[in-house]
Amino acid sequence: MAKIRCTNCGKLTRYQDGLCQSCRKIPEPEIENNDTAPADVNPKRRIIMKTNSIILGVLLVITLAALIIFFPVLPIVLGIWGIVALVAAFALVIGLTAALLFSLFPDLFILNWIRKAGITLGVSVLALALIIGFALPLTKGIVTPTTGTTTGTTEGTTTGTTTGTTTGTTEGTTTETTEGTTTETTVKANTIQVDGETIETFVSTPVSENGVYLLHDSDMVETSKEFNQAIGFVPDENLLVSDLTPEKIGQDSASVTQNWDTYLNSKNKPYAGFTDGTNDYNQYYNHQAFPQLPAYSWMVHTGYFIEMPGVGRLMGEKGRAVMVLLINRTDAVYRFRNEPVTVIAGFQGWGRIWNGDEKPVIETEKRITNHFLTRLGLGVPEKGFIGQTDQGAENATTVTVVTVEMIQWGNNDDGTPRYQFRLIRAETVAAIKK
Repeated sequence: MAKIRCTNCGKLTRYQDGLCQSCRKIPEPEIENNDTAPADVNPKRRIIMKTNSIILGVLLVITLAALIIFFPVLPIVLGIWGIVALVAAFALVIGLTAALLFSLFPDLFILNWIRKAGITLGVSVLALALIIGFALPLTKGIVTPTTGTTTGTTEGTTTGTTTGTTTGTTEGTTTETTEGTTTETTVKANTIQVDGETIETFVSTPVSENGVYLLHDSDMVETSKEFNQAIGFVPDENLLVSDLTPEKIGQDSASVTQNWDTYLNSKNKPYAGFTDGTNDYNQYYNHQAFPQLPAYSWMVHTGYFIEMPGVGRLMGEKGRAVMVLLINRTDAVYRFRNEPVTVIAGFQGWGRIWNGDEKPVIETEKRITNHFLTRLGLGVPEKGFIGQTDQGAENATTVTVVTVEMIQWGNNDDGTPRYQFRLIRAETVAAIKK
């Protein structure tokens, strides 16, 4: 006996009345007014088919959108496997289109074959191409494990060097990006001991001989710098030397320097605004954070220990705090992307500078430094803040101050602006207390 198609679901059946075994179990709907429903109407089936159509339509739109977005990107990123992925995606679109049409026109059984072939082939080949395309470069050395063990010391106290034991070293190359320029720097991730705690360090120190460091100016001319007056400071090998001559600090009284608005941001002589600050700036994992230096702005970190890639490492001690002041004289935003800033028992503050020219910057640098020398020496009585040193409730007695400017110095070979960190000041001075 020849089989016929079920008039309800389209399946082949041996029953000659046009209903398969499954459809016979579905009760006929009750029709009001004793009207007789057509033989090929099944309300549940219609709901299922309508739902399938909506789902398939949404999937088709998403797949088409992804295909349009990634069409120019995949061949560049994945090469030949990107082209394979695009072909598979086209097959998937064809399969989803056929599935959508089949849900609307179940009598066109050829659509069912296209649906199965397109979706199966498209999903499997697309997944295979993406996996191989992304995994293959990893086997060619893009990710290279590094190992190594060294030992060393880091400068720290008034009497000499404090112990800075390095337990391991990994080296690699990272890209530090400032808006408009990209420079390659060597990252050396070591570990040192700070106040009994193991801290990861990213500062690469220059060659030192008897406390004299070989740094460079903006034209990369080598110059020797001695930092005996900056206790606990070790410069970064990428730090350059500024041609600015800073003014002497610590000469203004605390009654003048502690009020920001009258000392730094008065109507008659505005030098810098104060945007915000964060106390206890050491609550992050491993004391590390990735701050951002806005355009035409200053940013200060104070504390017991500070390490800033591109600037250097400062170690405090009992009674002596450390401070790093950055002044951005450009319209570019600098971000510490890959190499974090480490601060222990610290504070972070930032704001705008109102004039980036040489003379106003010299005066602004002096006044901001004096203000925070006062904060470290007297604390903040109105807020109960005490100095960030290792001597309990006492405020700082001395402070190692490092100030750095960020400038543009010509352009790179590709025409983008070249930005530099240049050292203005590095010295240990008395905190302002009166």
